[in-house]
Amino acid sequence: MVWGDPLLKVTVDYVGSAKPALGLKAEQVELKDNASVLDLLNLLAEKHGETFTTQVYEPKDADLKPYYILSVNGLLTNQLNNMETELKD
Repeated sequence: MVWGDPLLKVTVDYVGSAKPALGLKAEQVELKDNASVLDLLNLLAEKHGETFTTQVYEPKDADLKPYYILSVNGLLTNQLNNMETELKD
């Protein structure tokens, strides 16, 4: 039996300059059910702090840093619902 809010597990693969900056190839994070790309980016910014916010995404900005792209299951977010794209396990 699951108590509390249902969670979904998302795998984040890092490529390009994000990989050495964060020292990670990939990581798995848990988010609340119905979480969006924006929710994921805010969680990663909180988790990784200044390294993430200066390299990839600053929560007060509307989008990723200009030299980054983000895909969900192989599709660019601009082909989906941008930052409001809902994530699934």
